[in-house]
Amino acid sequence: MKYDDILQEIGDFGPYQKRVYYILCLPSAVKAVIIMSTVFLFSLPDYECVSSGIHLQLSDLNPSLQSLVNSTSDLMDTTYASSSSAHPDHCWVPTQIEIPLNVTISVNVSAERLLGSHVTALARTGVPEAVKCQEWRYDRSEIESSIMTEFNFVCDKSMMRSHANMGLFLASLVGALVIGILADIIGRKKALLFCVALQLGSCLGTFFAQTAVAVVVLRSVQGLSGEMFPIAASTGMELLGQGRRTFAGTVVQFFWSAGQLLVLLVAYVSGGWRVQELVYAACAVPLFLAVWLWTPESPRWLIDKDRQAEATDILEKIATSNKTKLPENALQNKDELYDTEESVLTIIRSRTLLIMSLVVLLNWFTVNVLYYGLSLNLENLSGSLYLNFLISLSVEVAGFAFCYVLLDRAGRKALMIGCMFVGSLACLCVTFPVVFGNADQQWIVTTLCMVGKMCVGSCYAILFIMSVELFPTVVRNSALGACMVFENVAGMVAPYITDLGLTTTHTEISQAVPLLVFGGLGVVTAIASLYLPETLGKPLPETFQDAIDLSSGGKNKKERQGEK
Repeated sequence: MKYDDILQEIGDFGPYQKRVYYILCLPSAVKAVIIMSTVFLFSLPDYECVSSGIHLQLSDLNPSLQSLVNSTSDLMDTTYASSSSAHPDHCWVPTQIEIPLNVTISVNVSAERLLGSHVTALARTGVPEAVKCQEWRYDRSEIESSIMTEFNFVCDKSMMRSHANMGLFLASLVGALVIGILADIIGRKKALLFCVALQLGSCLGTFFAQTAVAVVVLRSVQGLSGEMFPIAASTGMELLGQGRRTFAGTVVQFFWSAGQLLVLLVAYVSGGWRVQELVYAACAVPLFLAVWLWTPESPRWLIDKDRQAEATDILEKIATSNKTKLPENALQNKDELYDTEESVLTIIRSRTLLIMSLVVLLNWFTVNVLYYGLSLNLENLSGSLYLNFLISLSVEVAGFAFCYVLLDRAGRKALMIGCMFVGSLACLCVTFPVVFGNADQQWIVTTLCMVGKMCVGSCYAILFIMSVELFPTVVRNSALGACMVFENVAGMVAPYITDLGLTTTHTEISQAVPLLVFGGLGVVTAIASLYLPETLGKPLPETFQDAIDLSSGGKNKKERQGEK
């Protein structure tokens, strides 16, 4: 008797299964906290230079200039204002110091010993030369403190945000490979507890970190702990029957949104980024206890490890909760429980399956590039970061609800392609108000970005379910693991696309470039997705031949047997 048939006999979504399933949805919220907290932890508010690193003492000036300098108490403030107007990027300041009475003190040869490495070419000719700014003043009206402001990740260090985000997703990629193997060895529950403990320790470590390197490394460790989400999601799905997969695949997305809401509330109420990290560490404690006390080991894993007695106990709890009875000797023949496992590399033998797989992987890459890119791009939009985040979260939830209502009516393929195309078109249309509009039309930019975020959120939910329905049972787990790899690669790429605007000093171009890249990639993916088959109402493919028949429009084994 196959495992899915056993669940069908004892009940596919009873009280016991619901309790465990909803607990296992919580890691989705935790991973959302890990990823989306980047928006506030690495927020970079407006800033200006307040020091060039040049310090001239009065004793180094001749008596007449000393008298002039003493006549004003606003020398340094005037210097900063002059620097800002001459160099709007606030990264370089001139070596000339302007003071009241329209008198200019030029840096000369006698001051060279005071300047050291700050100046490579002195202003001996009277032409202002520039030096690097050493200190900045930040606008703290909205964000009191962030990692960017505390460690001055600006100017030539501005890409540290992208590097930190890349490290986060690179660690998540490593986690998908390493912790996934660990889960197969020690069990799903123990691996999940390990990830939650890792989250607790890394957040506490980040709270106490005093150097930029330590912060970036510990944030990467948080990405490693994010592997708790796929482990928990797969374990939760294993407890449910096939008829509940659409429900389960959609509901878990709402938990992701709940995690984002927590990020928003904590960032708004807290006094800075360290307090946020402390709160996120505290959230790991009840999750650890819930998993430890109320979550069983995966029955599928127990069966695979020849621990049928323990698996039987869990299935009997499910049956008792559902007021049904576990069939006798249901787990005696292990060979009947699963189809023979084959390598995911077997897919390359079929041109049909290979193209289908590549299109699916392209979708995973594109959807996640757009999702994380648009999320991290919120800071580049006009208006309050908190308000933009709230609007983004609201439209994302609306997208999930829209997806849940139409998914079994409009079909998977048509809905995903439609959402991908509309979202990409919205990103491309941002060019017009940015380049040809003015400040009063920035609301159009924000609206278009939110339309894109809503559509991409819907695509994510659809793609998760569609991937399960496209790959055959014999390689489904391996194929989904490959999808997770492309998801993390996309997460590594997205921050660099979002920060493309940092390479230009033109505000309009910096706002439009990332969205043009997102939109172009989305359109290409939408066109490629036309190759994918519709999976609505189709039985899950069990063998490679079933998957080939599904992809080519033929009938699979179950459908052929139903006609006899």
